[in-house]
Amino acid sequence: MKLSKKNIIHLCVLTGIYLLFVLALTRFKYAYGSELDWGGQHYAIPDYFRKLFYKTGDFFPSFAPNIGCGENIYNLSYYGLYSPIILFSYLLPFVKMSTYIQIVSIIGIIASLWIFYIWMRQKFTDNTAFALSFVFLFSAPLIFHSHRHIMFVNYMPFLLLGFMAIEDYFEGKRKYMVTLWAFLMLMTSYFFAVSGLAAMAVYGVYRWLKINEKPTFKKFCKDGTAFALRLILAVIMACVLILPTLHCMLSGR
Repeated sequence: MKLSKKNIIHLCVLTGIYLLFVLALTRFKYAYGSELDWGGQHYAIPDYFRKLFYKTGDFFPSFAPNIGCGENIYNLSYYGLYSPIILFSYLLPFVKMSTYIQIVSIIGIIASLWIFYIWMRQKFTDNTAFALSFVFLFSAPLIFHSHRHIMFVNYMPFLLLGFMAIEDYFEGKRKYMVTLWAFLMLMTSYFFAVSGLAAMAVYGVYRWLKINEKPTFKKFCKDGTAFALRLILAVIMACVLILPTLHCMLSGR
């Protein structure tokens, strides 16, 4: 989709409003994060993942020797063990993890905002898309958790891209993108990806009904199975993270 000058102005205004919020919150002397969980978990544990990788060179570690008296690393997978967002930090050893997490948290919200605006622009007028994006940006869960509990929102760009991919899927274009975005959402946050996959399934049903004026149960089952297999494939691909984590959960941790 080609953006008009008005669209670009809208995106710049929305981004500027968000950055003013960040500035008002940090005032150049506070971290863009909470005083409790953020410092002790949200960047400390990903920092441990990165240091362990630098030390061992093992991309798939199974044991965290310096956590407590030693810990199965998948007990900590909730904090982004194989998240593409965290893995990218492995390429930046010169950037402190505390700084990196703040930067990607801000970029993640801006990316979500831009994707949402572009998606809404495909359906509504410019002004309506702007208004909806403003409400989306300042929805309490998004704006609050962007600096409090980043795992609650850092999957959002992949979920939104997944919704857009569903529209392409039912138009016969780039069907593989549904699986890709669902997979990245799972790897970023397997916990919130459960509701994310459910939302993608519901949206898939909605889009199918929109393009089928005379739906039949047989056609719904056929098309629905093909679509569901795309999501199931994403889950299977993510089992490299899900199965060891599930084992830890079933072991009582």
